[in-house]
This record gives sequence, C-alpha cells and structure tokens, in this order.
Amino acid sequence: NFLKAIEKKVWGDQQATLLMLHEALVEHKAQTIKACVEWARISFQHQFFNGIMQLLHNFPYTHVTSQGGLFWSGTKRPPMPL
Repeated sequence: NFLKAIEKKVWGDQQATLLMLHEALVEHKAQTIKACVEWARISFQHQFFNGIMQLLHNFPYTHVTSQGGLFWSGTKRPPMPL
C-alpha cells in the first residue's frame, strides 16, 4: 500500500515524495499522450542521467581522496548513466 509505505519514511523523505507526486499529478499534469511522453522523457533524463553525470563530474573515476586512495574503490562503485 502506497500510503503505508509513505508513513514508514522519515519526514524529509515523506515531504519529497509527496512534492514529487503533487508536481506530477497537479502542477504538470499531462493533458495529452504526447505531453505525457515528453514529461516521462524529461523525468528519466533528470533522474537517471543528469544527476549521475554531475556526480561523476564532481568525483571522476580517477578522483583521489585526501588519504591518497581512490574515491571509487571497495564497496563504492561509480554509477553508470543510462
């Protein structure tokens, strides 16, 4: 159940989820199939490409920590943009 899952989240995550839901269903409600596809494409780009590329810009594959080790090592694997 969606509402029960929301209730289990911490307050900040609840707020972010509900804000995203409000934006998708109220503020940017698609009136046509074309508009829906455009919104989905932009949303996908934002969630699965732009953020990852920004992270990799800030911490490239060769980034070295202040201790001299590679940032992306051990259990920290670099993300791959889709």
